[in-house]
Parts: sequence; C-alpha cells; structure tokens
Amino acid sequence: FRMAHLLPPAERPVVFAMVGERVPVATAYEFRANFVLYKPLQEEQVSRTLRAARGFMPMERRGSARRAVKSMVHFDLPGSTGYPAMLLDVNASGMSVQTTGAMPLRDTVPFRLQLPQGGLVRGAADVLWTDSSGRAGLIFSRLATQARESLVAWLAGGRRKTSLALAANAF
Repeated sequence: FRMAHLLPPAERPVVFAMVGERVPVATAYEFRANFVLYKPLQEEQVSRTLRAARGFMPMERRGSARRAVKSMVHFDLPGSTGYPAMLLDVNASGMSVQTTGAMPLRDTVPFRLQLPQGGLVRGAADVLWTDSSGRAGLIFSRLATQARESLVAWLAGGRRKTSLALAANAF
C-alpha cells in the first residue's frame, strides 16, 4: 500500500483491501486503501465496488485495444527494401515496432506485416515517434478496406485463429 503512494499522483493505482472479522476497516484506510472489500467476498459487493472505482482509474486513450504480437514487419525505406523490424503490438489504427536503430521520421513508409497465423497485411504507415533504442510507433495511413476489416476481425478474435485472406493488391 505504501509503495503505491510513492508514485506520482497521476500514476498511482487504485488500491483495494480485503478485510475480515479480525481486521478493522480503519486499518485498511490507514494504509491508504481506496476501497475496502469484506470477506467472504460476495459478487454483488465486488461489482458495486468495481463500478465505483472506475472513476478513479485512468481512461485508455487509444481508440482500440492493443494486442501484443511477436511477429515480423518489413518496411520499404529508401535504399533498403525489406527493412526488418519486430512487431511489438498492433491495434486497428497502428503498431509499435522494435528495429535495430532509430527509424527515420517520414511522411509515409510502406510495410508488409506478417501475422502469426500466416496472414499478410500490406499498407503504409506514418512514423509518429521513434527513439534511439529503435522502438517506433506508427499509425496506418494507407490500408485497404478489406485489409483493415481482416485486421480488426483478427484482433477481435483473441486467440482464435482467423485467416487473413487479403487481395494481392492490398493498397
């Protein structure tokens, strides 16, 4: 509990404490718990408490959920066709990658993204940020409608294997 409050206010987690007959509720609040749950846990009590806690939790800024993926993506940079990178995560609007060096900030970078189940997504993306360790964040700027729909379906499918049958001219 105390370690959580050493973080800056914007980064502090919402802290829940469970108390039983032998632990007074005041003890939980002394340790700076935000919410108290009483043992034995009851579904209705937990649901109400979690609903109340939502107001204390930071909102996700992304429009769609990220999915961690360890796969390859290839960029066609000037002078380097097929520049490889490791895909770290992807969502319906973009991706983050790890390259061997800082990626140049450019207007548009063509890419080929190989998904784990064998689907290939082709498109173009804008580099939003990059750092000296080779990580970069990109937003899709050109992605065929069918490719975007297939990517969204694959993301929504969770662990379920979804085929990405894409047209040969994906962009």
